[in-house]
Amino acid sequence: MATDAKVTFIHAADLHIGAPFTGIRHTTPELAHSLVAAITQSYNRLIDTALRRQVDFVVFAGDVFDRARPTYADFSSFYNGLNKLQTAHIPVYICNGNHDPWSTWSKDYGELPDNTHIFSAEHPEFFVYRKGNSPDGTPLATLGGRSFLNETFPKNDCIANGITKFDAQRATRIATPFYVGVIHTGLDFDHNQAYVPRQKLFSSGMNYWALGHIHKRMVINAPNGQNMQLVYSGCIQGRDVKEIGPRGCELITLEQGKRNKLEFIPLSSIIWEQCNVDISECSTLDQVTSKIRHALQRIDAGPGEHKVVVRVALVGRTNLNTLFSNENLNAIRHNINEHHAIVFCDSIIDCTRGIRDDATIKREGLFASLVLEGASWQKDHSNELFESLEREFAQRGEQLPREFSDQMQSVEQDALELVFRELGGEKK
Repeated sequence: MATDAKVTFIHAADLHIGAPFTGIRHTTPELAHSLVAAITQSYNRLIDTALRRQVDFVVFAGDVFDRARPTYADFSSFYNGLNKLQTAHIPVYICNGNHDPWSTWSKDYGELPDNTHIFSAEHPEFFVYRKGNSPDGTPLATLGGRSFLNETFPKNDCIANGITKFDAQRATRIATPFYVGVIHTGLDFDHNQAYVPRQKLFSSGMNYWALGHIHKRMVINAPNGQNMQLVYSGCIQGRDVKEIGPRGCELITLEQGKRNKLEFIPLSSIIWEQCNVDISECSTLDQVTSKIRHALQRIDAGPGEHKVVVRVALVGRTNLNTLFSNENLNAIRHNINEHHAIVFCDSIIDCTRGIRDDATIKREGLFASLVLEGASWQKDHSNELFESLEREFAQRGEQLPREFSDQMQSVEQDALELVFRELGGEKK
C-alpha cells in the first residue's frame, strides 16, 4: 500500500432539488426569479467546483431531491450535473435520505449515468475507488454506506450497523488507505431520524464520515486526537430565514501521514440573514430608517455572486412602536430597499418594548395599575403556576416541555407588554 496516498472529494448533502422557498414576506420580480433558480444554481456551482478542483469523487449524503418523486425538470437538472462529472471521469456515491428514499426513487425518467453509485437500502454496501477511476488503478478509498428504504428508518435497526473498516475489508477483500462512511442520520441530535450514537462512528475505524440530514454545517472531531471527523456539510442553499448564513459543501483531502483537511466551499446564490436593530435612542421614524440602513450596510455579503435577504427585527424600548403599523413599516422597508443592490430587506418586525413608568402607573390607581399588580402576583407565584401546568399536562398523558420553565418568564413579560399596547400605548 502506497505511503503517500491522497484523495480529494466533495461531500454535499440535503440539496433538496425542487424544494420551494418558504416564509418570505415580500419580494420583487427579480428576486422571485432568483429564488426559483437558487437551488439549481447552487447545485451547478457544486458541479463546477468538482470539475475545477479536479476532485477524485463526489459524495451526496441524502436528500438530493425534496420529494420522493421529483419532477422531470428536477431530475434532468440533477442528471446533467452527473453527466458532466462522468465526462470528467469523476464517480459519484449517493445514499438516499428520508426525502428521497430508495423505494420511491423514480426510474421512469431514465437511468442515472454509469459513474453514479447508490448505496443499497437493504444492507450496508461498499464501493472501492481506484486511482483515476480506472479498473486498473491503485485502490485508494473504500466508501461504505446505506440508504433509507422508506421515509423513516426502522427504529429497531441502526443505519450504521455493518459500516466499519473491518466490514469493508471483509466485503471487498481489498485494503485501501482510506475509508469513508456515508449515511443520512440525525445522529444523537434527532432520535426520530436514524438515530446513531456518535461513539459508534468514532469506533468504526473509518477516516471520515459524510453525514446528511442536519442542514447546518457541523464538524465533530473524534476524541483523544484521533484523525477522524463526523461532518454535516449542511444544505447547499438555505430555503428560509431560519437557515441563515452561507451554505455549501465540503472539500475533503485525506492524505496519509497528515491530518484530514476540510475546506468549506460556499455555493448559495441567496443568503438569508437576520438583523436586530436597537432603536432605543431614535425619536423619529426617519431616525429608525437611518439606523436600519446603517445596520444593513455592515452586513458582510462576502465573496461570490449572490443576493442577501435580510429580516430586520426592531428591538429596544421606545414609544415609537405606536407608529409601527404595517403601512409604516412597509414604507420604511421600501425606502431602504431602494438604496441597496445586493441586500434586500424582506420584512421589518417590531419586537420593541414600550417605555413605561411603573411607579407612576401604580400611583394613579387606574386599570393599568391592576394589570401591574396581577403581573407582580404571577411573578411571585411562578413556581406554583408551573406546577399547576405540569399537572394539567399529566392529566392528558403528556409532559410539559422542559424548555418551557426557562421561557416562562419571557412569555409573562411579552404578555404584559402586549396588554399595555392594547390599552393604548405605554405611559411615560
